[in-house]
Amino acid sequence: MDSEELLEYMPEFYDGVYEMEELLRVQGKALAANDKTQEQIMANQFVVTADETGVKAFEEQLGIVAKPNATLEERKQQIILESAPPQPLTKNHLYASSTNLLGMNVSFEINTALRTVTAYATGSITEVQADSLRSWLYHILPANMLLVVRIDFTTQSSNLQAFASVAVSYKSSLVSAAETSQI
Repeated sequence: MDSEELLEYMPEFYDGVYEMEELLRVQGKALAANDKTQEQIMANQFVVTADETGVKAFEEQLGIVAKPNATLEERKQQIILESAPPQPLTKNHLYASSTNLLGMNVSFEINTALRTVTAYATGSITEVQADSLRSWLYHILPANMLLVVRIDFTTQSSNLQAFASVAVSYKSSLVSAAETSQI
């Protein structure tokens, strides 16, 4: 609602009455602010349209601790991953989910005899994306399966040391296309 819209509904016998016009202008501004607040409350009901406040509420509900360097979009992806319903564990589902939800090109090798899943991620991958991939796989894989994550870095980055420490802390294999002198 526009802040001047209430003046259109004012009866004609109040035309020229300063107090009534000012009262309706002030009430119109209050109603316009209320409409904006209502729209934001509605937008925060959905992860895709939520702002910082809405994303924070979703994270609190799901028990997600946000990474300090994660963007709002990456935080929304984490919420969607955590709240996704269970799906059958197939290569097609893993590939589609990693492509659509994480925005990464990941290939998977599943060995049922050894109960291992190996994820191969290549390309320009951020630390948050690598962490999201690991946490998503730990979240959906059965407890009796071993997970191996291999990440090939194709970009030159000064942040490779951080990636290496993250990969080691999750007991994952790390393969770097960059020279070892840069790590």
